[in-house]
Amino acid sequence: MKCNVLLVALAALTGLATVGQAQLVFDPALSGQIRFADTPLGQTSAIDFTATDRGNGPWTVRIVINHQSFSAVPNQFQVPAGGIAQFQLRFAPQAAGQVSTMLSGSYSNDELIARLSATLIGTGVENNQPELAIDPDSIELAIWVDALGAIWGETVATLNVTNVGRGELLVNDFVDIPRWLDIAPRNFRVQAGQSVPVDFEVAQEQWEIMAPDTYYARVTLRTNAGNRVIPVMFDRGFIPYYLVTLPDNPPEAFHALMVIDATIEDEELSVWDEVGVFTPRDRLAGSGYLSADGWPIAILAWGEGDGFAGFRNNEEFTFRIWDYSAGRDFPAEAVWAEGPEQFQDDGVSALALMGWDPEAILNVPLVRGWNMLSIPLDFDQRYIVNDRPDVIRIWADVVQRNRLGIIKDERGRFYAPRLGFCNIPFWNNLEGYQARLEAADTLVVFGNRLPADTQIDLTMNWNIVAYLPNRQLTMSVAFANLAQQGVDFILIVKNGRGQFWVPRLGFGGNTLINPLEGLQIKVSRDCSFHYPADQLAPRTLRLAPCASHLASRTDELRHFNEPLNTGSNMSVLIMQIDGIDVVVGAELACFTPTNCLAGVWLLEGPAPWGGPVWGDDDETEEIDGFQHGEPLRFVYWDPARDWELDVTPHLLEPGELRYATDDFIVIGLTVGIEAGNGQIPLDYNLAPVFPNPFNAQASVKFTLPVSADVRVDLVDLNGRSLKTLTSDVQPAGLHRLQFNADGLSNGLYLIVLRTGERQFVQRVVLMK
Repeated sequence: MKCNVLLVALAALTGLATVGQAQLVFDPALSGQIRFADTPLGQTSAIDFTATDRGNGPWTVRIVINHQSFSAVPNQFQVPAGGIAQFQLRFAPQAAGQVSTMLSGSYSNDELIARLSATLIGTGVENNQPELAIDPDSIELAIWVDALGAIWGETVATLNVTNVGRGELLVNDFVDIPRWLDIAPRNFRVQAGQSVPVDFEVAQEQWEIMAPDTYYARVTLRTNAGNRVIPVMFDRGFIPYYLVTLPDNPPEAFHALMVIDATIEDEELSVWDEVGVFTPRDRLAGSGYLSADGWPIAILAWGEGDGFAGFRNNEEFTFRIWDYSAGRDFPAEAVWAEGPEQFQDDGVSALALMGWDPEAILNVPLVRGWNMLSIPLDFDQRYIVNDRPDVIRIWADVVQRNRLGIIKDERGRFYAPRLGFCNIPFWNNLEGYQARLEAADTLVVFGNRLPADTQIDLTMNWNIVAYLPNRQLTMSVAFANLAQQGVDFILIVKNGRGQFWVPRLGFGGNTLINPLEGLQIKVSRDCSFHYPADQLAPRTLRLAPCASHLASRTDELRHFNEPLNTGSNMSVLIMQIDGIDVVVGAELACFTPTNCLAGVWLLEGPAPWGGPVWGDDDETEEIDGFQHGEPLRFVYWDPARDWELDVTPHLLEPGELRYATDDFIVIGLTVGIEAGNGQIPLDYNLAPVFPNPFNAQASVKFTLPVSADVRVDLVDLNGRSLKTLTSDVQPAGLHRLQFNADGLSNGLYLIVLRTGERQFVQRVVLMK
């Protein structure tokens, strides 16, 4: 017994308490050789340790290091029972070269004591600091751009960032960068003795909106070797739009023109606006611009000679003014102050110029038959009666040529010149109109264009609105402001060609609108909207033909003819065609009960397809479309077999399969062959689920060319059947199944139809 007590006491004194040692764990091990990374003089390397109690705590740890280059922080600490303590061993070399020392100490609790012993090794190296050098000290950039944005000259710059020290140079970032400047790369590493090139470029989207000028910035380069400020200069140069193309030796003959004043629509010219002088052969023969120094604008009008097609003696001058900010030019009339008004060699003249806007004259081409148009002008005074634009005055020239049949507004009021009747009180430039022409003609109208983003008010139900932008836009982009207020109340938008957009079904949003078109729009409540603001406009705006026989469409149709644009239509959206695999290039036609072709669809790409079915034009004696309430009959043409097949329509949303002007229906079609009292589909088919996504109930259709044993399941993505919709022998024909979302969570599911060895799958999304 005494011997055992003596052994325990001896173990405590000599550090042989193996049980206690096993119950305090150091990570990494605090024994053997512990090596530090090579450390530059003046810097410190550290190794992190943890001491963890695995039983018999708390512990008291004491670390002893007798060397000035090494230390323990802290050198004495407690490890609580079941806890962890953290500490560091550090190496701060005092001189270059390798150095080592012994670590000693102990850790103990109330019963046990154990010794610590390890060898510490570290190497001090000479100072390894990076040092930054840049070349050049400053950056100069330049871009010379003409008024159309074309680049005539450009300089870019490269900054070389060099590490002339020994350590690794860390470039953290460039800061204080102006919006017009792009720098790349912005953070990187540079090894000792190496360089990294950094590109400085001017951001295009910024210089396009910057005025010609010199811009300055001070960019700061941040590194681990200190910061550096880099001056940057950008010269946004100006290249005049009117450039005289001269030979190497300019002609000897010239006429000096001093423009002492110039206006565009009574507005004074601004800096960088230009004046060009043209020969009778429309050759630019001289130009000048309004500089920051102001008037006059000095122009040398060059004569003919040395291969240059300039002026001949006594030829008239023609002037144009380039508006720099608008990015377009204007014709100008000269008012001569002194000197000759025709070209004279060595002549000198002074003049003023008055520019006018040709866009204040709109040429609206009109096709024979029905057109839907708008005139987005603040009308000239010549059309004003009682402070309002007069319909009869606007159309006087067309009427005089006996071309106008009738004009109708959105309320059904009309102007019939041959009857001498007009109950349209005035022409509203924010509305669209339907005009029927007896022959093609052009309506010429004078006035000033309305801003494209002018507010337009809509009333619940149908409206015919003007299209104000000066460029083509898709329907979804044009009506984006209205859609942002609530897509749910834009029921349908359609143009005079019967093309339409139904936002809630995601159909037709990419349909393009032409300048000067009128548009029908049906909304579910009173509201207001505006189109996007205008961009730079072309000098001539033209209305695309509103007739339905567009060349591109006619060229694509191979079987059916294009129906007539009768001025009234019904919109039909076909979500699916069952019973046959639709062939690219197939055509679908809609006929009246009297076999009048009233609608044609070229089936390109996947469903849905949509377009107009035209009603009868009551301005003609012949029947050229549907009468109100007549049933719709559809015929499918298969180009692969040259088959004409009758198809059976069925409604997918509430409505009627009968014609009604401005009505809208969503349908599916079944293609088949006559058999008894019905149609037998030509093939097996599983139609897409409708609606999809759905939130409560949906339906799916399938066709069978023969009687067959059929099983239809709703399946999750793991292949597990969640619901069996049918499992039975079904006769040939079209079948429809409904299912609900009871017990299902949001997500993607599959509808799987199996019959014999055939399997068909459609995806469906549940969104509650």
